[in-house]
Amino acid sequence: MKFIKTETQYLVRLEKGEKLVSTITEFAKKENIKTGEIQGIGAVKDALISYYLPAKKSYIEKKMNGDYEILSLLGSFALNDGKSIPHLHISLSDENFNAFGGHLIECHITGTVEIYITPSDITVNRKHDDETNLMIWDI
Repeated sequence: MKFIKTETQYLVRLEKGEKLVSTITEFAKKENIKTGEIQGIGAVKDALISYYLPAKKSYIEKKMNGDYEILSLLGSFALNDGKSIPHLHISLSDENFNAFGGHLIECHITGTVEIYITPSDITVNRKHDDETNLMIWDI
């Protein structure tokens, strides 16, 4: 991973072989990013994604084996038990131009991934919401 820090954000480039979620989680820890916005594009493989089922108050998971282009990577950082955790949604496209998406659990970089991380000057914690069984912003 390589990055440039500007006055207001980080431009982060992940490299082939890195894991996306675990790498940016570690990056946020090292750079002391507690809360912020994430957006990016790139190429990945073997993505593990999930989908929230409101009626069941739980997620189902799907392993997307193979190579994919990231059409959109959007999300946020917030604190969970004092640790900055990314909450990411991803849209992927396969070689047949089919699109898939969901909550990103993890994937591996095949070419590169280019990410903008914009830290916030407000610190937001997550809390468990009994009604939805989700970890939501405590605001």
